[in-house]
Amino acid sequence: MIKKNQPATLELTIAGDISLAGATTTAVVVKYKKPDGTTGEWATGSLDTDTRVISLTIAANTLDQVGEWRFEGWVAFGSTSYPCTSHVETVYDEMT
Repeated sequence: MIKKNQPATLELTIAGDISLAGATTTAVVVKYKKPDGTTGEWATGSLDTDTRVISLTIAANTLDQVGEWRFEGWVAFGSTSYPCTSHVETVYDEMT
């Protein structure tokens, strides 16, 4: 369970049947949409090319709204970007 204003770890899996063997990552971006519709992105995170998973640690006070947050990761290799599966997490009030 993720609570408002608490740190969290997010893992997103790269979609499709893309070989990442030997690939050099040029960018890892996680885009988000808050419950109120505000959007943004974090140009950070790490990619495990064996498991095809992006891991992102979200700092305290970043998840500042209660409700459904939508996340989508993107990984760039040179000029080509690959999406990750979309992910929805519910953020609960700190008192819950």
